[in-house]
Amino acid sequence: MDLKTAYVANCDLPNRFAHSIQIMKNAQAWHRNSREFLFLSNLNLKSWLNIGNVDLMQFYGLSEAFESKFYPYRDLIELPTAFLSEIYFRKATRFLEESNVDLVFTRTFELPKYTVPRGIPTLVETHGPPDNSKQKNNLYRLLEQDALLGLVTISEPLKDRYIKHGLPAEKIIVAPDGVDTGMFSQSLDQQEARSMLGLEKHEMYAVYVGHLYDDRGIQEILAAAADYPSCNFLLVGGHPEHVEKWQRIVTERGLGNTKLLGFVNNSEVSKYLWAADILMMPYSQTCPTAEWMSPLKLFEYMASGRAILATNLNAIKEVLTDNVNAVLVEPDNAQSFISGFAKLLNDSALRDALATNAKKSVEGFSWDQRVKNIIEYAQSRMALLNC
Repeated sequence: MDLKTAYVANCDLPNRFAHSIQIMKNAQAWHRNSREFLFLSNLNLKSWLNIGNVDLMQFYGLSEAFESKFYPYRDLIELPTAFLSEIYFRKATRFLEESNVDLVFTRTFELPKYTVPRGIPTLVETHGPPDNSKQKNNLYRLLEQDALLGLVTISEPLKDRYIKHGLPAEKIIVAPDGVDTGMFSQSLDQQEARSMLGLEKHEMYAVYVGHLYDDRGIQEILAAAADYPSCNFLLVGGHPEHVEKWQRIVTERGLGNTKLLGFVNNSEVSKYLWAADILMMPYSQTCPTAEWMSPLKLFEYMASGRAILATNLNAIKEVLTDNVNAVLVEPDNAQSFISGFAKLLNDSALRDALATNAKKSVEGFSWDQRVKNIIEYAQSRMALLNC
């Protein structure tokens, strides 16, 4: 694409939260699909002093480096004194203006307050519903100006919420999350992956990747582990305190077939997915984002070419179809989850068919394709509005 673009973030790097993975994977895709690309982020002072010692490419599983500029003002964001809390946004905007960028993309709601008055075409991505906070109301008002090209939501239900809130439909684009297809382009077969991870080559493995919050269905996974002691259950990820919590429960229940592995770098995740027979994603309907979410692991699961067992939440069903590219079960229902698990565990032909279909259907959800769709939308708005 013949644009000079910039991604402006406002988060500490590196960190283990999914939003930072999403930001960095998107930044890489913007880099690949732009004539020139700049990445900016605001860090706290400790992170800023240490950023030169961090291998962000290895941490986030990136394959291409891109020009990055970091600012040390994140500690000031929450201060009531405006001129201090606004330092990052003012400096970043000045840098963008001096760099003559054609388009700015951000998940930071405050930024358009500074870029839009200067006529810098800006797109804002949102992962949450509309509300009447001061921050978002300021953003809504800016949508009346041409330079704020629109909002990017991650699902149709989220877009519908913004339309019902009174925002113009023509200024909202849906762009679900995606996957770094490069991580899965040279896949390991199951035995190779298990050998690299030190796993038994001829046993059954069910794998979960992600945080270990109470609304992630970990109870259902442990219920299945109790019913199927001959299968190995691997839970990859989670903050240390959550790993410790669930490890106590695993020990109390005597689940010798269940291992909590804790955090691994994103670059290592694919090995665990390839090693699996079944990939588990039992989101609870109590998850605050259940209605509109677009989970990163959903697309990574699909790209790995392994059978998926997930809950049939509406947001999940936008991508997965029961008995086509996954087995879908009722959320918060251990017996339903165990029944779905048994269905996959006992039918290797079904596992293979669902895995093949999942890998095929994820082809349209690469980060690169996502960015291309967003750029195409932005260019149409820029042409229409003469930005």
